[in-house]
Amino acid sequence: MVMELIVEGKRVKLKGEPGLSRAGVSLRSMVKIIHEEGGGFLVELQSLEEQEEGEKKPIPALVQPHLREFEDVFQPPVGLPPDREQEHQIILKEGVSPISVRPYRYPQVQKDEIEKLVGEMLEGGIIQPSVSPFSSPVLLVKKKGWELEVLC
Repeated sequence: MVMELIVEGKRVKLKGEPGLSRAGVSLRSMVKIIHEEGGGFLVELQSLEEQEEGEKKPIPALVQPHLREFEDVFQPPVGLPPDREQEHQIILKEGVSPISVRPYRYPQVQKDEIEKLVGEMLEGGIIQPSVSPFSSPVLLVKKKGWELEVLC
């Protein structure tokens, strides 16, 4: 895997090492690597399992006051995040054209709901129009109470 990005006006290339695969590592090994190499990275990945509606655990009483105190943090977004010092961009190989993918066909009822929700997100400033030749996948999911939600 290779990732290229621009940091402070300079192009930086990150290359993954195929030899690094899923393997357990002891604390002793990590300390040794850090001392010998002068640094390192430890990345831990955990799988998430989808819970059924009935399986949701109640919010602990100790957490509830904090949720109320910081209620504004847990509200739906009302716009795009502020501009950052570094803008993310994916640098493509020269001469590569977008892949032609046939759009997924939704029933008219779902298509109308997608258009309504996307319109609301555009009006709210949560998303912005794109002129990219690449498609943006949209997934329509049913929420509690048969309400539909768009995942972009």
